[in-house]
Amino acid sequence: MRVTGKSGAVFWRWLLGGVLAGLVSVTGVGDRLMAATRVDAAAVYPVRTIQLIVPWAAGGGSDRVARILADGLQRRLGKPVIVVNRTGGAGAVGHTAGALAPPDGYSLTLVTFELGTMKTLGISGVTWRDYEPVAQVNSDAAAIHVRQDAPWKTLSEFLAEVRRRPGQLKMSGTATGGAWDLARAGLMLQAGLAVSNVLWTPAQGSAPALVELLGGHIDAVACSVPEAASQIAGGQVRVLGVMRPERLADYPELPTCREQGIDYEAAAWRGVMVPKGTPPAIINRVRTAIAEVVESKEFKDFMRKNGFQIQFSDSAAFGTYVQAQEAQWRTVIKGAGFDGVGRNRDPGVFLLPTAVVVLLVLGGLVELIRTRKRPAGTVDTVEALGKTGSVNSWRLLLGLGLYLTLMNWLGFVVSTIGFSTALGRFLGAAIWKAFALGVLLSLGVYMLFERLFHVPLP
Repeated sequence: MRVTGKSGAVFWRWLLGGVLAGLVSVTGVGDRLMAATRVDAAAVYPVRTIQLIVPWAAGGGSDRVARILADGLQRRLGKPVIVVNRTGGAGAVGHTAGALAPPDGYSLTLVTFELGTMKTLGISGVTWRDYEPVAQVNSDAAAIHVRQDAPWKTLSEFLAEVRRRPGQLKMSGTATGGAWDLARAGLMLQAGLAVSNVLWTPAQGSAPALVELLGGHIDAVACSVPEAASQIAGGQVRVLGVMRPERLADYPELPTCREQGIDYEAAAWRGVMVPKGTPPAIINRVRTAIAEVVESKEFKDFMRKNGFQIQFSDSAAFGTYVQAQEAQWRTVIKGAGFDGVGRNRDPGVFLLPTAVVVLLVLGGLVELIRTRKRPAGTVDTVEALGKTGSVNSWRLLLGLGLYLTLMNWLGFVVSTIGFSTALGRFLGAAIWKAFALGVLLSLGVYMLFERLFHVPLP
């Protein structure tokens, strides 16, 4: 089969593009060029607005911590820092969006405890390994709370009751598989009890759970001490044990679990991370700014007033801590039988592009079979292509290779517009029509997945 005329010129341009894309991909030249560009950008960072992604809703604890951080960072970095709430999927949407953001320092993420549990729970495939740790800012230890008039004065007495009456006592504090539920499950396992010995009643948070506790509808609540501070101060709630090595500085009268013979720790935490591949110079700049914010009187007063415990760790220490947390909670989740409880096997952001590629490749193979059956000497012209819609599969594959290579650099929208425009022009459409179709197609798919399905795209 021969290729002539305008279609031949288009083909050779596609061939050259495909070869260059393959060389760039195989040799890593593109990665080195991009790395060099990021190093240059790090020298003048920041030069524009920075976004701080929060995987949780506005008004919640993580959102409030993010906003005080953003305010402090804005004053120290000299550029606006805006909080962007990316909610959904039990934290999966926001954590995924943060991990997939460009590694240029302009997308920070306030990662939370759930980053160490989502994969094992089956909620998402994203882990801390998809990020570069910057700094930890908070850690709130879990504790077991009961009513002041409850018959149990110590943690040992409560656990003995759990052992005597399996499946009869009720606890709450958060959703099933959440931080406080896993803290409770780990405590049961450490004490040699089955997790099912206590019935867990899911709640939207510690506040409604404490209301249920005071109303006599449940027997105990697992949450942080600051979350129950007003009930403790009012003499309505007794803390049986705090899940940390030493007593809280703000509550020195409260006993720890370790003091009572159960060496167990559990805490919900928050910190800042950036996408994998972010230049070290930018990470150091952000970490230094966060350290200054955490040391400020404004931040300390805010955390104390809102009942959050400050825990600052630098990049290396934070990374080590999160790795240990992932291992700890993997053991608890599997021991409690919670692994896969999310039932949401994250297909990843490349599901849609991969599906498109598979369909086009299958179509190309069908067309290849049809092409081989044509008489020798058949000439494909642009006009013929426009009428029959036939495209040689090998030219199509080269174009797809270039498309997928550029997607990692330019993102889904830009690369799809370019690919659709080139394909439309190749099929004989006017360039303005091909471009308009590419824009409508890419933006339509982007809005559908990002806004309606809450599935981040590259």
